[in-house]
Amino acid sequence: LALPTPPTQLVATPVSTAEIGLTWSAGPSGMPIAAYYIFRGTSPSNLTKVATRTTTAFTDYPLPPGTTYYYAVEEADKGGNVSPMSAVVKATTLALP
Repeated sequence: LALPTPPTQLVATPVSTAEIGLTWSAGPSGMPIAAYYIFRGTSPSNLTKVATRTTTAFTDYPLPPGTTYYYAVEEADKGGNVSPMSAVVKATTLALP
C-alpha cells in the first residue's frame, strides 16, 4: 500500500487579535485518513505539534496580538503511517487597534 502524502493547499488566515484559522486539503494518496497533526512555531524550522484533528480545519487560539506564526500539517492513515510535513505557511494575528 502507498504511504500517505502530505496535505496540500494549507492556508493560514488571521481571524482576530487572538486567532489564526487553518484550512487544508487531504494529500493525493487517497489513503483513508485517521487524523491530521497540526504544527506551529515562531520560525519555519522550529515547529511543535499543537493539535490533532480529524477534519481539514483548525482554529489556533488564544494567541498574542501582532505575532507571526508558522504552520504545517501531517496526515496519518488508519494503518498508523504518517505523511511527510506539508509546506510551511505563516500568518500574523491582527494587531490591537
